[in-house]
Amino acid sequence: MKKNYYFYISLFICILNYSCSKDEDTIIPQIIINEPYEFMNFKVTDTVQIRANIFDDKIIKSIEIEIVNTDYLPISNKIIIQPNTNEIFIYEEIALDNIQLKSGTYYLKIRAFDGTNEKHLYRAINIAGITRKFKSIIAINKNNETSYTVFSIDSTQKQIFTYDRAYNFSAINHDYQQLYICGRVNAILKSYNLIDNTLAWEIEAENNPPTPSFENLYFNDNTLFISGFLSYINGYNRFANKVFTSNININYYPIKTLKFQNYLIVEEKNKTSDLRMLSLYYTPTGALKNSTYLSFSIKSMFEKNHKEIILFGNNLQNQAVLYWFNIDNQTFYSPHSIPTDYLKDAVKIDQNNYLIASGTKVFWYQLQNNSLTTLIQDINAEHIDFEDISQTIVISSSNKLLFYSFPSAIKTGETTMQLQIADFQLNYNKSKE
Repeated sequence: MKKNYYFYISLFICILNYSCSKDEDTIIPQIIINEPYEFMNFKVTDTVQIRANIFDDKIIKSIEIEIVNTDYLPISNKIIIQPNTNEIFIYEEIALDNIQLKSGTYYLKIRAFDGTNEKHLYRAINIAGITRKFKSIIAINKNNETSYTVFSIDSTQKQIFTYDRAYNFSAINHDYQQLYICGRVNAILKSYNLIDNTLAWEIEAENNPPTPSFENLYFNDNTLFISGFLSYINGYNRFANKVFTSNININYYPIKTLKFQNYLIVEEKNKTSDLRMLSLYYTPTGALKNSTYLSFSIKSMFEKNHKEIILFGNNLQNQAVLYWFNIDNQTFYSPHSIPTDYLKDAVKIDQNNYLIASGTKVFWYQLQNNSLTTLIQDINAEHIDFEDISQTIVISSSNKLLFYSFPSAIKTGETTMQLQIADFQLNYNKSKE
C-alpha cells in the first residue's frame, strides 16, 4: 500500500511539471533597430531619431529607450512605453541637450520585457561634443573695501555689473556661464548669469553671531562647494539646490577644498589657534574618512595621480612650501624646496607642469624630473592662471593683466585698467548660446 502511495505522488509531480513546462515562456522579445545606423554621427544639440521594430510571442509589457556611455551609464532621458501588444513599431526622439558631453562613442539602448524574459539591444553612435573656446577674462576690480566692479575683457573692456560688498572669493561655471562671487564677513554669495549679466540667485552664510562668514568657494563636478565658518561645507548645483553637506569638527572651520575621486579633501583651521588639519570626506555622503595634522597653510591643491595630491602653500614663517600627500597612508613628502618668499598663487598647466607665483618671480615646476626653474623675474604676480588653448600665462599685478607665452615666457601683451584688479577668472564658452 505504501509503495502505491509513493507511486501516485511521483506520478502527480511528473504531470504537474509537464503541465508547467508546456506553459513556460522561453522565447525572448526580438528587437530590430532601423535607425540610427551603426556609428551614425551626431553632435550635441542634435536630436536622435529612433526607428525600431519589437515583437514577441507574448504580450510586451514594457520598453525602455535611452542613450548610455561606454560604462553603460545613462546620458539622456529615458523613454518608457507600455505597449500591451506583441508587436510594436517605435518612432521616438531623444534630444542630445547635455552640453557637457565629450566627443566619443555612445550607445542607443533598447530594453524589451514581456513579463518573464527581457532583451537588451545596443546600437553604437558617435557624438561630437561642443567645442570649448576661450571667451574672455572676468576681472574683479576694487573700487573700495565694499564695492567692486566686474569687467569682461576680450578685445575690449566691458563693465558687466557691480558687487556692493566686500570681496574675497570667486568661482566660475563655464558650461552654464555662471559667476559665483562672495566676501568673507557679512557674506552673501551671489550667482550671476554671464550671458545677460543678471543676478541668478543668492545665498546667505549660515548665522554666526555677530557676523556670518564664508571661508572659500570651489567649483568642481557641477557643484559649487562653500566653506563656512560654522564648521560646514555645503555643495550647490547651478539652480542653488543643496546637493552636498558635511559638518566638520566644531572646533575647526573649512578653508580650501579639492574634489578627488570619491573624496572631498578639506583644509581645516582651528578657530582659536594656528593648528590645521587635512581631512578626507566621502562624497556624496559627507562622512569623515580620516584627518591628518597640517604644518602649513594651503594656497592650491591639485591631483598628482590616483593616490596622491600636490599641495602648494606657506609654512608658519610665511615661506613657500611644496608637498606631495599620499591619500592611502596619509603621509607628506617634500620633493623640492622653493625660495623662501611668500607663495601667492599656483596653477596647474597639465599633469607634469605647474606655475608658482612667489615673491617677485614665477617658477616652473616639472613633476616628471622634479625640477624647479625661474620662468619670469621681477614681477609682482598677485594671481596667476593658464589659458591652455593659446598656451598663455595670465598674471594680475596691481591694475594690469600681463600675458606671457608658455614655455618661452615671452611677454605677448598687457591690459591696463583704471582700478586695482582684486582677482580674475578665465571664462570658456561651452554653452548653447
